[in-house]
Amino acid sequence: MTTTEAWEGKSVMAVSGPVVLRVAAIRVEKFLYHHQCGHDTFVSTTNATSGVVLSVDGGRLTADESFRGRIAAGYAGLSPQLRRAADFVAANGQEVATRSLRQVAAAAGVAPPTLSRLARALRFVSYEALRELARTELGRRQVSFAARARALQDGRGLGSLLLSQAEAAIGNIETLVDETDPVRLAEAVQRLSRARRVRLVGGMSSRAFVDYLGYMARMALEGWEAVGRDVGAAVPALTDCGPEDVVLALSIRPAARRTVEAVRLARERGVQVIAITDGPGNPVAGLADLGFTVAPESPHFFTSYTAALVLLETLITMVVREAGAAAEARIATIESAHHVLGDYWAE
Repeated sequence: MTTTEAWEGKSVMAVSGPVVLRVAAIRVEKFLYHHQCGHDTFVSTTNATSGVVLSVDGGRLTADESFRGRIAAGYAGLSPQLRRAADFVAANGQEVATRSLRQVAAAAGVAPPTLSRLARALRFVSYEALRELARTELGRRQVSFAARARALQDGRGLGSLLLSQAEAAIGNIETLVDETDPVRLAEAVQRLSRARRVRLVGGMSSRAFVDYLGYMARMALEGWEAVGRDVGAAVPALTDCGPEDVVLALSIRPAARRTVEAVRLARERGVQVIAITDGPGNPVAGLADLGFTVAPESPHFFTSYTAALVLLETLITMVVREAGAAAEARIATIESAHHVLGDYWAE
């Protein structure tokens, strides 16, 4: 097939006093079913002793390896253009860890593909793998949620806080658009559409978003269920599943233990696993058949789910579109029942 999926975003402007933030229009056009063999097929695996698979040759980066050391080791073989990019990356680890590829490229004065070429020249499987190592290094210096909350008490005005929050959210969405492979997205939609059952798994802070997705899905689709709130019900809900079923898991570090264990149980049953995580270092990512990474960066004390929510809503929209008339009829039936029962407020 030659179907092309176009993602378009309008300009976004936030104004706070004299400060104007303009985000340029995003237009990304990629072929959903045309894929060059060997690209973007990396699925990370982790364990407690051997680190994360981030190298293109399958090598594992240990927890104490520095991404600056990786750059230094490969620096001599880089072209002048790649050296320019490498110099910026080595000197700006926090920017690499927390900003989108496009934002880092703009700050470095290079084109975004240059950073992708740099990552591969340094034997990373992708730019995301390079960034994951930068995040790991940054994480060693991260403070607790409580300490981050204390840091907010710096006297900044509400306008400044709103602006910084908006910038972070927009940056996370830009990263999602830049780095999500539409071929992989289409495969996820097909797996979800063909599944006999879909179980939605997410614990702790991810739980509310899993419940939201479950509520939407049940309006349009049969066989979708959010599991995990009732521990006793979660086990049979997963053990009833098999290779014809899919678990869609959401996990942002610190990963919820129950989510990791639920995904492991699903894998033991042969269930297909699609995971949305904050990077290859998340233990859930290493258990997935198909994985997506979302940026969770936020200026406030807690991690952000903005990009994860955009991806979840995109997935359910595409699955409902795939279901066609059957989904439309189910939505109409359920909506009518809500009206009959008086569930909607009426003036």
